[in-house]
Amino acid sequence: ACDGDGADVADVARRESFVDDDGTPYVWDALLERFVEDSRGQAASVAASVSYDESVMTYSANDDDAREVQRAAEVFDAINAEAKAMETEDERDARKREVALERARAKAKRAKVSRDESVKTLSNKNTSVYITGLPRDVTEEEIAETFKKCGVIKVDARDGSSRVKVYRDDDGQVKGDALVVFLKGPSVDLAITLLDQSELRAGDASTKMTVSAAKFEMKQSDKKEEKMAASDADAPGVAKPKKLTKEERKRAAVILKRQEAAALGWDGFDDVVDLKKVIVVLKHMFTLEEMYADVNLRKELEEDVMEEAQKCGHVLSIKTYTTTKDGVMTLRFKSPEGAESCLREWNGRWFAGRQIEASLWDGRTKLGKEEESEAAQKARLDAYAAELAGGVDADASDDDNASDASEDDGAREEQEQE
Repeated sequence: ACDGDGADVADVARRESFVDDDGTPYVWDALLERFVEDSRGQAASVAASVSYDESVMTYSANDDDAREVQRAAEVFDAINAEAKAMETEDERDARKREVALERARAKAKRAKVSRDESVKTLSNKNTSVYITGLPRDVTEEEIAETFKKCGVIKVDARDGSSRVKVYRDDDGQVKGDALVVFLKGPSVDLAITLLDQSELRAGDASTKMTVSAAKFEMKQSDKKEEKMAASDADAPGVAKPKKLTKEERKRAAVILKRQEAAALGWDGFDDVVDLKKVIVVLKHMFTLEEMYADVNLRKELEEDVMEEAQKCGHVLSIKTYTTTKDGVMTLRFKSPEGAESCLREWNGRWFAGRQIEASLWDGRTKLGKEEESEAAQKARLDAYAAELAGGVDADASDDDNASDASEDDGAREEQEQE
């Protein structure tokens, strides 16, 4: 670097970079003490030489890539078609079977999910228990007596019997299992808790029961029989299953209402009381003439009777049937003991010159529906009118006597003054 060109090299070294005739950029490397190619400058020059516009950045179906994709798809389809053409009939059948099996597996999976959802929904609404391990001589009455401690058992609307079914074979022999239908769902859990693995008959280990929530599943054979029965029912001359009549539906509604009321008595505070045991009927407490003659009689009579009846027990209500010719009143006690005490105290007792008849309500007689005949009504009204007329005459005579007396007194005073 000491030759005649040394001054020129020093001048070039002082320059940081330059571009060769072929467009290659160079930069001075102080460590190597020589020029090296500048890669950054080359990339920048390349980027600057390339321009991107909308036509370059937008995909078009006419592009070479799109045509390549289309050609590849066509080749793939051609290969598949050729493979299908070359496969044997057995291979084709095997492939179809595999596709059918795959579809069947998918359908079975969907059906299982649907069935599980249905079972889950049914379990939330289930009110029945399934019992196994029962003795061969068990009866519906014995099972109902055992399971009623867990809740109210539903009643059949047709015959009024408890919804307890003991399964029997074709010969009528008990198979050892049964079904009990409760009114409320919580009774199922209670029955499982209290009676599962317990003895139906205390002390007899052979009567140990297994109690579980009932699951209703229809077997394939049952489905076929159901379809056959449906087709037979549609055939002419075949009677269809009998539906509940209007009277049976009304009876079912009444039974359900009673059972709902009975269900409220589980907690021990809302027990349903038999009204026939707490309502006392009193007869000959008044006459129609007395009732129509005095508008305050009803109130006064109820106050007096209530005061006396409270000595027998707590009275919830008292009622007077003002249009009954027998002079009927009723007392509703809180407990049967109060009603019984009232019967002993009031039956045969004399009141206002009449002997009282006291009895328990029979649950059927409509006490306020008694109608007075026209003749009796006319006689009562005539007697009442005559009574009123007699009262008026008596008042008039009293007034006359009073006026006469006043005249005599006036005359006497005049004589004394004279």
